[in-house]
Amino acid sequence: MKHILLKIFFSLIGILVIVSCSTTPESSGSGGGVSSSSSSIILTDEMFLDNYEIPSGDLRRIEPWEMSICYSGYRLGQTPGGSYPNYDQVYADLIILTNQWKYIRMYDTGPHCETVLKVIHEKNLPLKVYMGVAVGYPASSWAQRFRTVSNYPAACWQNDTNQITNLFRLYNMYSNHIIAVSVGNEILVDWSDHQVPGPILFSYLKWVRSNVNVPVGVDEDIGYWLLDNSHFQNGKYWSYVVKASDFVAAHVYPCKIGKWVTKLSNTTEAFIYTTNQFYMLSNMIASSNFTRQVLIGEGGWATGGTFEGVVNTALLCETNQRTHYNDIKNWTQNDGVLYFWFEAFDEYWKGGPTDIERYWGLFFDYGGTNRVAKYAMYDYYTNCQYDISIPYLSSWSNLIDTNRPPKW
Repeated sequence: MKHILLKIFFSLIGILVIVSCSTTPESSGSGGGVSSSSSSIILTDEMFLDNYEIPSGDLRRIEPWEMSICYSGYRLGQTPGGSYPNYDQVYADLIILTNQWKYIRMYDTGPHCETVLKVIHEKNLPLKVYMGVAVGYPASSWAQRFRTVSNYPAACWQNDTNQITNLFRLYNMYSNHIIAVSVGNEILVDWSDHQVPGPILFSYLKWVRSNVNVPVGVDEDIGYWLLDNSHFQNGKYWSYVVKASDFVAAHVYPCKIGKWVTKLSNTTEAFIYTTNQFYMLSNMIASSNFTRQVLIGEGGWATGGTFEGVVNTALLCETNQRTHYNDIKNWTQNDGVLYFWFEAFDEYWKGGPTDIERYWGLFFDYGGTNRVAKYAMYDYYTNCQYDISIPYLSSWSNLIDTNRPPKW
């Protein structure tokens, strides 16, 4: 009965979105959200929140433990919503990744993810996908980033519905290749430009979980999960989000947090910071009487660029990435911590040449064609040979370019 009522509710939301979208800006009292003044229905938190909690005996886990990585295959000149990686490019990427990893994380249910699932299925690759559902888009301006149930934009309702229903379509086609689903990425913290109100996320988690048979959760910055800053608007919904999730996925970036954490000046301190944050969160979840799997959904080390929180940009080099990668690899293997390294490949569509978001990959490419290993991967790919008949692997039988000096 709950599932039927949930479907009816989201059908009503769809109608409200249409009504809201048809209003003029002058008639809307909420910035175009579903509670415009032309509608007699004003959405409130109470419409979305209830006493739902996943029974402990029904909780799902991401198992078994495997090496895991975040994957976005956009090459030079490609961008989400523009030019997507084609089938052969994705196949080449995934062939490379199968040398080290079994789980790959993706961020939305769009064409790129569908191509990835198709390649895995048709080529029978030994990979599982940790699916992402990109709720909260389109993004808002910094001044308008605070979103509530009553002013959540109509365009976001529409996007969220499209993302979730497309997830169900892909899941029905490729369920054997999907290991888990993350509903939202960095959507609860105050600095997010695509913030989703906690009550709405709570309803999405229930909706998604009732239609898939894999673990469902949320990816969020470690600061939100630890509630280490009282200004978090969505902090009061923390328990609701956890109750509706099978797992808690935290993002931990030691080389980006120097603005808020002092005395973090080398890779040893960065590694200690990462492990401390993980175990602190695990203890917090347990002390709150929640039996939830805790994992790191993102963590890594950039090799260039700048960011306001970086302690010292000189730390952003391939040598330190190599050290941090090996530290993390050894720890997660020994302690069985599921950790999705961010990320496989550099993404040149993100920001300008000095933007740190471009340089998190363990591989980069030459002109959008061939993938080349950074220093962190030398130990793992030096003697790794590929079938050079595969497009986009044809120019390199080995991913180590001995003529390229790493960025030390």
